[in-house]
Amino acid sequence: MDCDQDREIHLIRWNPGAGFRDRLVRAFYRHRDGADTRRSHFFQGRFENITIPEHRLPGMSKLIEVACTTAAGILACRPRVLGCGYWFNCMAPGQLTLAHSHDEDRERLCAVYYLRVPPHSGDLLIHRDRGMTRIVPVAGLFVYFHPTLRHEVTENRGGSDRLSVAMNFGPVCDRLSGRDDRTSAGPCRPRVPGALGVSSGCGPDTGGSGIGGVRGDRYGKDGRHEDRREGDV
Repeated sequence: MDCDQDREIHLIRWNPGAGFRDRLVRAFYRHRDGADTRRSHFFQGRFENITIPEHRLPGMSKLIEVACTTAAGILACRPRVLGCGYWFNCMAPGQLTLAHSHDEDRERLCAVYYLRVPPHSGDLLIHRDRGMTRIVPVAGLFVYFHPTLRHEVTENRGGSDRLSVAMNFGPVCDRLSGRDDRTSAGPCRPRVPGALGVSSGCGPDTGGSGIGGVRGDRYGKDGRHEDRREGDV
């Protein structure tokens, strides 16, 4: 179960209607400062990771289901063996997201889904061995790519916030990560001690758990962050 790293970037449109995204956007602003909201990766005056519990987000379970089904297709596995962790990235005008990757834990694939993208609010730059890929996002777009690929977001030069949901996908348990899951008798509980962030199992039998939700980032030598997690900021 793996994704070709230099390799493939998957752009997939999923548009259940503007009302779906609007409900998630409103819920984000309602709960972004809530007592049970987790914030991490504080750079240049803002938290790049904002994790709100799933039960406070109308439609998030459906978004995760669609995201996991698509990820499973890319990884050639069954959705039930994947776990998904997510967080929001809200960039106000003048803000950007520093270059980083998501390959610290057991991630096999990462993705971003765009909820709100005002004009000129920032492009996604993905750095690959053969050069850089620039993606101009639109609301309703999924972008999937290998977690080792460094990526960043250019400055928001628009007039309002740019809001997206980032996701990591990985095996629900180690014993499924290196075998043909089609022969498995069923999923098992995760063995991720103290998993951070919000995690969701992508299948009906996963027990609502999965890979840790806070990204295990690696920021470059320029930078401002290397291999940090939720409790480190």
